[in-house]
Amino acid sequence: MPNVANNYFTVAYSVAIDGDTIVVGAWPTLTKDNGAAYVFTKPANGWSNLRSVASLNVPLSGGPSSVAIQGDTIVVGVGDFFYGPGAAYVFEKPAGGWKDMNPTATLSSTESMTGDSFGGSVALDGNTIVVGSTGADSATGAAYVYVEPAGGWSDMTETAKLTLSGQPSDSGFPETVSLSGNTIACGAVGGAYVFVEPSAGWSDMTQTAKLSTPGGGKTFFETVSLSGNTILAGTVVGSAYLFVEPVTGWTNMTQTATLTAGDGDPDFGSPVLINGSIAVVGDNGRTVGPNVEEGGAYIFSEPKGGWKNMSSTTVLTASDARHYSRLGAAIAMSGSTLVLGAPAFHFEGTAFVFGLP
Repeated sequence: MPNVANNYFTVAYSVAIDGDTIVVGAWPTLTKDNGAAYVFTKPANGWSNLRSVASLNVPLSGGPSSVAIQGDTIVVGVGDFFYGPGAAYVFEKPAGGWKDMNPTATLSSTESMTGDSFGGSVALDGNTIVVGSTGADSATGAAYVYVEPAGGWSDMTETAKLTLSGQPSDSGFPETVSLSGNTIACGAVGGAYVFVEPSAGWSDMTQTAKLSTPGGGKTFFETVSLSGNTILAGTVVGSAYLFVEPVTGWTNMTQTATLTAGDGDPDFGSPVLINGSIAVVGDNGRTVGPNVEEGGAYIFSEPKGGWKNMSSTTVLTASDARHYSRLGAAIAMSGSTLVLGAPAFHFEGTAFVFGLP
């Protein structure tokens, strides 16, 4: 898949996929001050080099920090730190298919302020959207939950606000958010945090459980990914950690297993994605021969006995990636199709599609 646009400085930092549709977030270009999210659909003969079928416009200055898709709904987060509080935009697929369009609805918080970085991360599952805001509450951070109204998505403020008990400011909470069913996972300095929806529905609450490495410390779980009863948390120090929910439910715990790069690459660890029995760990700083920061992504498969400490030398690379492509800076997966973002590829940014066995 080639560049998502023809203009210099288009940068694809975020990707999402569901079935036959891929969304790529692109920062401003020389001709598009606000950036956009670009939609690609799979042709009848399979994925090939493509141009986008639609441009989803974001009104806020800046560009998409995060994107998510499920079915006919796309969410684009714009965590604009300098010019406003940020926003999250919902796009609903028109009856005739995806086309260039403005948002269907805008999500905001009741207390948004400039510098909140609201929209820095987004996640979508079913009728629920979660939006991260690392600058909320004087940089203590918060995640905001939105439940779709009976009449469909419309401009709205949050259904619930998720915060941490006893958390200091500047923790990076929530650096990323992930949502599956009634569970939300958030990454931060010192741990990953789990929130389980109460029986009466989402409401303002603090964490259900904290996931950390032995001894606590300041490990920065920069990215998190949630699939079923398993959470994968990525760091910037060469490791990724798997946490499997106990039979009695989520509780404060240390990792079930640690994933490492089989070749010992120090930039291994973030971003991460888990999808069923497959774990993917990005390494966008990986140097390949003379190509500095070419990037790549490591693939792990869950052993028959369950996740355990393991390393991998199975690395996905791009045949035409070169210096500073930063392949693997964004990861998305649906079924056996994996998408890796390379935001610095040819100074424009590109998403690469891989078919896994």
